[in-house]
Amino acid sequence: MKRAASGAAEGGGRAAPGTALTLSDNFQAGDADLEIHSSDGVAFRVHKANLLASSKTFADMFDSTSEAPLDGDLPMIELTEPAAILERILPYCYPNSVAPWELDLPTGDLELFGALDKYEASGSPLTCTDLF
Repeated sequence: MKRAASGAAEGGGRAAPGTALTLSDNFQAGDADLEIHSSDGVAFRVHKANLLASSKTFADMFDSTSEAPLDGDLPMIELTEPAAILERILPYCYPNSVAPWELDLPTGDLELFGALDKYEASGSPLTCTDLF
């Protein structure tokens, strides 16, 4: 079951300001040092070091983010992908956490591979260029 997270997502298609975010079932690390918000209002509490090591795109994002806010909340990045995609790409940022899987283009894996390619996830099984 997803739990409410503190904070609010902003922007078009996101949870309305002041609305509690839902906390991801799989990414709610107590020792997290970063919170990622999906486009549909789900918060992912993750480890910045894992994202830095596995994705050039995430590393570039961190160059433009500041340190933790003074109020003690985690630094936050809002992404354009929905939670369903982030739940599938974030495990590739954690070593040895993903079992091999089969490609299923008709059910949305094309969107997943687009996100894996966008974030240059080095732990992913293949990239979009491997498809063609």
